[in-house]
Amino acid sequence: MTSNMDVDDAPEGSSAAPSVAPQEKETPRKSISRDPTARRRTARLACDFCHKKKTRCDGSYPCSNCKKRHIECLWAGGAPVNLIAGSYTPEYVKWLEEKVTALTGSSKPVEEAKDRASAPSDRIPSPTPADEVAGVNKHTNDQEFYGSSSSVALLARVGRSPSRSGDGGTTSRQDEPDALLTSLHNPVFSQRRAGGESAGGSSPPVSSFPQCRVFIDGFFSTLHYIFPILDKALFMRRCEYLWATEGSAEKSSFFALYFSVLSLGALVGPRIDEPINGRDNLAWSRKFFEESRSLCSTLGMVTDLEMVQCYFFLSKVCQNELNPHLTYMYVGLAVRTALAIGINRRPPATSKKEPEVIKAETRTWWGLYSLETELSFGMGRPDTLGADLYHNRPFPVTIHSRNAAAATENGHDVLEPAQCAILELMVGFSRIIRRIRLQLYVPESPATRDPSVALQYAASIEQELDGWLANLPEAIRPQRGSGRDTSLKSTREPQYVKKQKLVLAIRYHNLRILLFGSFLLTAASRGEIPPAAQQSIQKCLDSAKGTIDIIYETYRHNDFFRTWFYNTTYTVFASSMILLYMAQSTNNSCELRPLSRYVEMAVEILEVMDESVIAVKSAGMIKRALERVGASSLSAPPPSVAPAGPDVETDGLWLPAHHYWGSLNLLDGGLDESFPFQLEGWS
Repeated sequence: MTSNMDVDDAPEGSSAAPSVAPQEKETPRKSISRDPTARRRTARLACDFCHKKKTRCDGSYPCSNCKKRHIECLWAGGAPVNLIAGSYTPEYVKWLEEKVTALTGSSKPVEEAKDRASAPSDRIPSPTPADEVAGVNKHTNDQEFYGSSSSVALLARVGRSPSRSGDGGTTSRQDEPDALLTSLHNPVFSQRRAGGESAGGSSPPVSSFPQCRVFIDGFFSTLHYIFPILDKALFMRRCEYLWATEGSAEKSSFFALYFSVLSLGALVGPRIDEPINGRDNLAWSRKFFEESRSLCSTLGMVTDLEMVQCYFFLSKVCQNELNPHLTYMYVGLAVRTALAIGINRRPPATSKKEPEVIKAETRTWWGLYSLETELSFGMGRPDTLGADLYHNRPFPVTIHSRNAAAATENGHDVLEPAQCAILELMVGFSRIIRRIRLQLYVPESPATRDPSVALQYAASIEQELDGWLANLPEAIRPQRGSGRDTSLKSTREPQYVKKQKLVLAIRYHNLRILLFGSFLLTAASRGEIPPAAQQSIQKCLDSAKGTIDIIYETYRHNDFFRTWFYNTTYTVFASSMILLYMAQSTNNSCELRPLSRYVEMAVEILEVMDESVIAVKSAGMIKRALERVGASSLSAPPPSVAPAGPDVETDGLWLPAHHYWGSLNLLDGGLDESFPFQLEGWS
């Protein structure tokens, strides 16, 4: 039993222990006859040290002998009797309180802010419909929620018109969220089929899919490098067996995993000139998705590693189909199944599992950890991972690991390919995301009341983020700025290096947009902007331009990247921030023209992804907003300060726009009839 487990196992009432008198001062008790069987069930009254030394142990925790020698008091036979009875020594109680304080110190400011918020005069308003999007998707009748950090919430604000009541606020009809969620729905890719039938009808034998290998290669040559949780050689061996036996002998969770990989590979893999058997890639992807989902339903609540991986890849399909609601549901199933089978915990030394299975569990868990954190934050929803104290699984060991030499000195084959190092790196990135959410997105955070605190938090997080970037392996470390690599040496880099460096650069800039975007979003409602906030706004703008520049240049030279439709989210965030800056800027049109070019590049990116309905709709929305901003800058001097909303008390209360986005006021008037989200239900 370690000290950490002592904290976890201590009863909740341990904080009241100091009122209990020490054992040696208790009032003498009368002799009471006891049942001999009960006496045999009593745990031994000696800790491991006293038992080994054959010395008298006082039964306390920690005992006096261990305290004198400053060693940890361990009880292999179970907790001491006085610990079970709640008779903790004052010294132990003090140590326990210090331990709990140290472990929970990071959340103390949030708790204090919550206590202050309980007073009516200091109460922080709950997020309003202008800050979050909650409604019913009319295509599916599913209720969906998207928090303030989601791209859906940001799109809602781009498409919301200012109020005509003269108070400068915004008005929203009750049916607007439903209309928005319905308009963003992909009618071809749906979670329900009429009559519960599969998209492809009856499933032909697996061996009749000669194109399967093409789609599998499409997966392993693209997204596998970002989430390398599968062993390609082992997976291909099992596929060969599946094809050789017509698939009839194995209706298992691997079968569901197999179809999920085919679906993702067909979706994000390179496009071929001629359709296969009359189907294009999207049709094949959706057919395989339905096959996998149907098998999951048939198999029921299977809890094994392959089912975790199946849910993982189904969520990636939904993510690139730009269906965030289903994405969240499937990644949640993956997390719950992973926790149910315990792959988040360190495998015991007595484990009889094969080393390859243990390595696969490790890769899967940490890949799932980062995916769950990123997706939940991107939708403004909580993740289901729980405290990191629960997850003591070691990271995959690669040549980049600090413990690589020590882990391999015993001759055990634990070393993973170098491409697996990204799994540990993205866990560190995910923990920075969590910190941003707690310190800047939670309404009870001190940053909601004091802009100087928000600036301090942002500066501290930026330092941690830049430290994370600096500690990346040199081979996959992207450039800090948005400059392009002019060296031809990169052409000889392995494929995993090229793709990992690209994705890490985009994620780095996207997180900086979310980190500093609050200062840009609140600039319109504040008077004079302090220099530190102006610097933060410039950092947000630089990362927005960097994001668009990276994606645009990659699209120009690499076909594979054009089918990664999740880039729509990054592009919309970046272009929206540039549009907001242009709408609020006091600069003349000549100075804003270079920024307009970045927005035009974003529109080109979205229009290139014409296979995605959502990307095309987003392109139209951004184009319309750019036209309005450009017309406004030419017809009248742009306002330096936009009007504040009605009934908003700004004295002593500064709300970060990460949680309270507010209207972006990009349209400066009623919605145009051709606006992509101006549906019949909005009129």
